[in-house]
Amino acid sequence: MKRFLIAVSFSLAALVGAFAQDFATADALHDKEKYADELALLRQGYSASDPQAAVVYRIIRAMQEVAVAMPAGKDKTAKFDETINFGKPLLDTVKGSARDRAKVVYWYAVTMSQKGKAAGVLNSLFMVGDLRSLCDKAIALDPAFGDPYYLKAMIDDAVPDMAGGDKGRMGAEFAKALSCEATNIWYLTDFAMSLKKRNKNASYNAKGDRGVPAGVADLDYARELAARARAAYAALSAPTPGQKDKMDELKAAGL
Repeated sequence: MKRFLIAVSFSLAALVGAFAQDFATADALHDKEKYADELALLRQGYSASDPQAAVVYRIIRAMQEVAVAMPAGKDKTAKFDETINFGKPLLDTVKGSARDRAKVVYWYAVTMSQKGKAAGVLNSLFMVGDLRSLCDKAIALDPAFGDPYYLKAMIDDAVPDMAGGDKGRMGAEFAKALSCEATNIWYLTDFAMSLKKRNKNASYNAKGDRGVPAGVADLDYARELAARARAAYAALSAPTPGQKDKMDELKAAGL
């Protein structure tokens, strides 16, 4: 019996190692924006009867990227709907770590937000409440996961105050995201650009509860964040196209 248990443990370890290797390959394909190849690989490891969150969130992530890249029209909407229809039944049934399950909810929320963006401003506004709820669901699963805070910040940045946006809350959510991952290129660049747009003076930040250190003006902190973004980018051994795009956006914004 002992030999049998040892043999089983070695088999499970080998299986976990194989999946980890597949995920590394899939993530590398994703970073290179080779989404069709990524999806082909991931679907080999997907089981509808035993949905694993680590596989599911990557499938949703890749599918929505395919939709984002498509030109406007019925096919684009259909691809978003396909992604949503795949992910919705799995939000509460996927298996895996808290982080991976939170990522399933997060990437589903991203898909919803991208569909709303493609459909126009009015449709996006109707989705805001649901998107925030999905972000809160992901945060409840894993409070140390920065992406849901980041998405909530981006929603507040995009939504006008008269429609429920809150630029003070925006800064606080960006700050929470950065507290989870201080060198994330997306957090740093989008936070900096959002603060430049908000452009409040030091007195607005007197209490330090709007994402900026107490007594610091938005523009001054935006420049600090931009410098941190450039340092983080310079430290990368192999920046992805997406990371390069964010740095180009930062430069275009005058930061």
